[in-house]
Amino acid sequence: MPKLNPPTEDWEDDESLCVWDAADIWMSSGYDEDYMFGYTEEEPGYTSLFVEDTGKGISEDGLRHIFERFYKVDSFTQGAGLGLSICQTIVGRLNGTITVASEEGHGTRFTVRLPDICE
Repeated sequence: MPKLNPPTEDWEDDESLCVWDAADIWMSSGYDEDYMFGYTEEEPGYTSLFVEDTGKGISEDGLRHIFERFYKVDSFTQGAGLGLSICQTIVGRLNGTITVASEEGHGTRFTVRLPDICE
């Protein structure tokens, strides 16, 4: 996998670089699924970052619990099931939202919507 290079303009704050670094690590982690990472500015005053894959997807039951602490979708042995719970807390403190859309057998898309100016 090629290493991502962050955009040069307006990407100097720590939060933006953290998001970019996370995407770079995820993309170079060896997943076999196709994936896409990007952003949209369709809503004035907000930027939405997304990551999606074409993997096995998440069940409806899994989607109901995905942001709960210690919840794990599968028997993946590493991690404590805190990652998405922590992400939701951080995004909420930045006055944003994180959502997930998934269909079993067709992949998953996570979207983080953040205001352009954090107060």
